[in-house]
Formats: sequence, C-alpha cells, structure tokens
Amino acid sequence: MPLLRLTGPLPDPHSMNFILLLRTFAALDLRTAKDLRDQFASSSTLDLDLPDHAARKLASALLRNHVISGAELITPDNPPEVIPHPEPPPASPIYFCLTCRTRLKHRTECPTCGWLLHPSDRTLWDTRGPCPKCGFSYRYDGARCSHCGATPDPYDPANRPQ
Repeated sequence: MPLLRLTGPLPDPHSMNFILLLRTFAALDLRTAKDLRDQFASSSTLDLDLPDHAARKLASALLRNHVISGAELITPDNPPEVIPHPEPPPASPIYFCLTCRTRLKHRTECPTCGWLLHPSDRTLWDTRGPCPKCGFSYRYDGARCSHCGATPDPYDPANRPQ
C-alpha cells in the first residue's frame, strides 16, 4: 500500500478543514483525525498509509483548499511521486445584454434597458401565483416565467381554459 507524505506547515493549527478532509477521504474517526492534525502541526510532515485512490483524492483536496503546501505518494518499488496542485476552477462566464451591450450581473435581466432573457408581461407579474418550475411569483405572468422561461403545463386541469 502506498504511503502519502503531507508537508506543511498548517496555516492554522486549529484548522477544522484538515480534520474534515481527513475524515471524508481517509474514513477516520474524529479522535484519530484530531491526533493526526496535532501531529502534523508539531512536525510539519505526516505520513499516511492509504490506498492509492484515496491518497490521491485526499492530497488533491488538501492542496485545493490550501491546507498543506505539498504532497508525495511513495510506493515501495517506485521513486516518490509529487502530487501536483489541482487546476483552478474556470472563470465564470461574462454575459452582455443583447439590446444595449451592458455587462449583466444576472443573465436573465438587464438593469439598464430592462431586457429579459425570457420575455413576459411585467404588468401581470405577482398576480398569477408562483411559477410551476422555479416557484418565483414576482416574475410569473401566468403564461411564462421571466426567471426560468417555464410555461404552464397544458395537460394540468388547472391550466385548461374554462
């Protein structure tokens, strides 16, 4: 079984992230996780005997959350393998209004010109009850929700014309 060597120091010696991630990926009880945290805080290195898959997932999570500074996977027949820092998440997309080209904070509505991604009758908002899909009533006009684009189910008896 490979040995996972974690190197520190811990940014916060009372870090609950370290304990939480140890318990999640190494399936340790609380007392053992706290003891390992204290041992790691005092020596700045910690060796864990874990299966390969669990060791990689734990090291990746610890590195992603900036709890440790480095990790190596040591197997008996191979040289130590440095586990790289995971890639940062991709930047969130930037949306622009299709009418006035203003940068949008929320994709569904433009605060400058009032453009709506899902057009609906503003005068009927908040008069027809909640949207059947997202639950917003202040954006639902009975025919279409400007928040999620949902339309009422035509097969629902409540939506049939009288």
